[in-house]
Amino acid sequence: MRLPVFLLMFAVLAGSAAGQGLPPSSGDMPDMPRSVANEDLRKREPSLFRRPTCATPAAQLAYAKSLLGAGETRAASRAFLALVHQWHESPEAAAAQLEYATLLYDSARYEKAFSELQYLVDYFHGRFPFEKVTDMQFRIANHIRTRQHGGFLFIPTFQAPERSLPLYEQYVRNAPSGAHTAEARFAMAMIREEEKDYGEAAADYEAILRLPRSDFTSDAAFRRARCYHRIALASPRDELAARTALDALASFLRGYPGHPNETEARAAHEDLRDRLADMYYGRAAFYDRKGDKPRAALLAYTDFVRNFPSSPQSDTARARIAELETLVKEAE
Repeated sequence: MRLPVFLLMFAVLAGSAAGQGLPPSSGDMPDMPRSVANEDLRKREPSLFRRPTCATPAAQLAYAKSLLGAGETRAASRAFLALVHQWHESPEAAAAQLEYATLLYDSARYEKAFSELQYLVDYFHGRFPFEKVTDMQFRIANHIRTRQHGGFLFIPTFQAPERSLPLYEQYVRNAPSGAHTAEARFAMAMIREEEKDYGEAAADYEAILRLPRSDFTSDAAFRRARCYHRIALASPRDELAARTALDALASFLRGYPGHPNETEARAAHEDLRDRLADMYYGRAAFYDRKGDKPRAALLAYTDFVRNFPSSPQSDTARARIAELETLVKEAE
């Protein structure tokens, strides 16, 4: 017997609505690979499929908690969510939303839990324990970064830390001066560094240096300098990149003497300084070879000696400066 079309449509809608309660465990339904931190959850409104059991938000909250106490977590989840939909502006709505998000967290639906915690931040400002919620978000980001994902024949074979990146970014936006902000920034920077996105990684490390000093400060200073060094090596004729890296390395060496990576940083600093000196000397020699620009060559050699007075080529440059000064005076 064929059902009328409107009954089929009702069955589909009802099934979809039922799925908005507590989702199945991670063993039943894997998390979808999506950017949870940027998900735009619309404000919840009263709905035919979210009708509460009780007549008041206080009674509904008590009812949902009684279901939870009896171990009926799926029914409790639906009851909490119904309260949020029906009485969004009530004092109980924020508490119900937090309970719902916590149930998702406890059932290992971490990405969905993060999104529902973010709903609290977006719609219930000042009506929930902020540090508790952002701490949960940070723990979720850490879990996503370190957990394994399914490989061949569902055997966990590799990690995908980049999935945690938007979660860390959201945590930092929520709590720019939070208890875990430096650590979150450091995790973001390491992920980007591993992906060879050295410019963005350096920016994250630099942001840590603007925060109060922490266990991550000295390593962030070194890694920032190392990122700039790698950028400079990838563009050997880019003077600005070389100078930026040189300044970052010098700042690290001044600020953190005795750091475990001091030797590596010092070697990189000397290498870059030699490269930059060659660049300056080569520019002066280029003007000198042209023969018709003695003043430009004089200025370039002078600039070289001022910036690199101890370079092996500095004596040659000084001698040439004296010769060029004579030529310029004769030409005047």
